[in-house]
Amino acid sequence: MNPPNLSFSVQPLSSEFPQDIIADYQLDKIKNNTINIYENDLDMKPFPELYPNGTNGMHVARQTALAPSDFIKNRLLNVDPKFMLNHSYLFHLFQQHEVNAMYHSVDHML
Repeated sequence: MNPPNLSFSVQPLSSEFPQDIIADYQLDKIKNNTINIYENDLDMKPFPELYPNGTNGMHVARQTALAPSDFIKNRLLNVDPKFMLNHSYLFHLFQQHEVNAMYHSVDHML
């Protein structure tokens, strides 16, 4: 028997709130199709302005293996400044770097 597919998203309780107070948040059940966090093209989906063709993401199969740290370095030092000027993408790359570092430290401890 398969468990039910429950997915949730964090949403603000009210859409109108003053800028100087902390908003209360709650979990809302997602009723539409959900996204699998292990998809290979997940890093390209939230940034269509950076990847208009949906190619050359971090986890795309390549002839020559590219380490995640090398991919991040390539994006930050790219000739096209669109990658380093997108603040959301920079935070995404930082999060990816931290997750990869965590995986390596857990593997090392095991």
